[in-house]
Amino acid sequence: MPGVVFNVATIVHSYQVMLLAALIVAYHFFDVHLRAAKFPLDGVMFTGRATYGYMEAEHPLVAESLGDVAAAAGEPARDPGPGRAASPSLAGARQHGRFGLLFLALGVLLVVLGLWDALC
Repeated sequence: MPGVVFNVATIVHSYQVMLLAALIVAYHFFDVHLRAAKFPLDGVMFTGRATYGYMEAEHPLVAESLGDVAAAAGEPARDPGPGRAASPSLAGARQHGRFGLLFLALGVLLVVLGLWDALC
């Protein structure tokens, strides 16, 4: 094959990679950040604390293993016990919301700039 075929293939594939990266980022934003249950940002990222119900909904395999560990210890899986995994304070939740909106705006800006770069 002539060398021009490889040059054209390189250019075409570089555009495909940029569009695929933009698609993955856009999917991540819609699936993780723009869902009503998690808008603007999931507080678990900041606190590291999650309830068993959250784990069942978001990470069922981990919740199942937690249930197995609790069952082996003779404890109920849904009752974390007093003082464990306490909710963040109202001020903390508000700060998480502010951080979430800031990061969401930054992410949307990056997606728009990436699409602009790919299409222009």
